[in-house]
Amino acid sequence: MQARNKVLKTKEVVILCGGLGSRLRDVVADRPKPMADFNGRPFLDILIHNLVVSGIEKLILSTGYLSEVIEDNIHVWKEMVDVQVVKETELLGTGGAVKNSLSNIVGDNFFIVNGDSYCQGEMLQMEIEHRDNQADFTMLLTQVSDARAFGTVIIDENNKVQKFIEKNKSTTNISGYQLVNAGVYLCNRNALMSLPKERKFSLEYDFFPKLISKSFYGYVTEAPLYDIGTAQSYANAVKILGSL
Repeated sequence: MQARNKVLKTKEVVILCGGLGSRLRDVVADRPKPMADFNGRPFLDILIHNLVVSGIEKLILSTGYLSEVIEDNIHVWKEMVDVQVVKETELLGTGGAVKNSLSNIVGDNFFIVNGDSYCQGEMLQMEIEHRDNQADFTMLLTQVSDARAFGTVIIDENNKVQKFIEKNKSTTNISGYQLVNAGVYLCNRNALMSLPKERKFSLEYDFFPKLISKSFYGYVTEAPLYDIGTAQSYANAVKILGSL
């Protein structure tokens, strides 16, 4: 399908930056994961640059652990885009972080992006398919050779999400390859009516399974996924992304 619109209509994104980064603590101990060093610049800088180039105009940074490190760099990003910080006073999980940021969202649709992974998916085309499908929620999906470290997402021939397979249980899609959650989502605000009532919860485990019976789609990209959750994956990502 050819892109009918050349400009991204969805201008806001929540970036999830509040995790403790326990698995990365041995190599990144003095800062939150999104601020991990990539040859002299923070990982978050690479992520934000990609979002701005894609057409994003407003960033809501959901912070928590060592938030001050991120806040000290806001002036750099404000030169490019509107930046707002929503700081957690306690760990809320990915779902609680989104819920905590909703008052800063103005539009009917907004993106959510993990602050510790990078996948240069086609945000404009993802938005077009989201609107064509009249989706409540669209998840960026990418292919990996071994999904056991991520968990697998099963979609049907129309890209509607059918099932999630937990980590450490490898499986394949109907087309023979493995699809994983790339950590980029396009959300219709109305879809959040079914968010758990609790303050603390996970998008992945407490919310996404509830969406399967609704208008929940995947958008498949060929772009690779780079995760910085562990020391090894961080080192691998620096080799590829450190020169960007």
